[in-house]
Amino acid sequence: MRSAFILTTAVLLSGSLAMAPSAVAQPATAGGDPRAAMQAESRKAMSPFSWLVGEWEGAATVFMANGSTMALQQRETVTSAAFGTAMLIQGRGTMTVNGASRQTWDAAALFGYDVTTAKFLFTSASGSGQMQTFAVTPQGDGFTWGFRDAQGVEHKYVITRTPDGHWHEVGSTSADGGKTWTKTIEMDLVKKP
Repeated sequence: MRSAFILTTAVLLSGSLAMAPSAVAQPATAGGDPRAAMQAESRKAMSPFSWLVGEWEGAATVFMANGSTMALQQRETVTSAAFGTAMLIQGRGTMTVNGASRQTWDAAALFGYDVTTAKFLFTSASGSGQMQTFAVTPQGDGFTWGFRDAQGVEHKYVITRTPDGHWHEVGSTSADGGKTWTKTIEMDLVKKP
């Protein structure tokens, strides 16, 4: 009896989905859909950053407080999402320890434009178990994002596209309200063909 119920439910569900194509997520079109104008505005706002979509890899250098540095091999995967109104970004860093490659960094982010607030937002999970949402300041086809931590230290990350098409990013901190900045990370990534 139970298996017949499950089978009947599955058939009914599959039939109702097949008969209701509007239940499947599709991009809004101008034919009366109120989302169409908002989607178009958001896609237009995101278009300067479309160069980020793809697979990237290259060198990253972490600058430690004691003056030493740590070299990483960084990989970033960026995909267009939500009908072109957002981007999913996943960053992974590895380093060589005792002759073996070891993953030391795994972060994920959602970057997009919110039409209702007319703001770009960057939500990040650094792999530490915490997530934060940051305001974004566009700068040409790159952008700056950052935050102030619980100790009052400001963190800033600047992403730019170099003249030769590289993804260049510099992270810095400031403990004096932005008067002086100390570099914490720098990476130069090349898009894979």
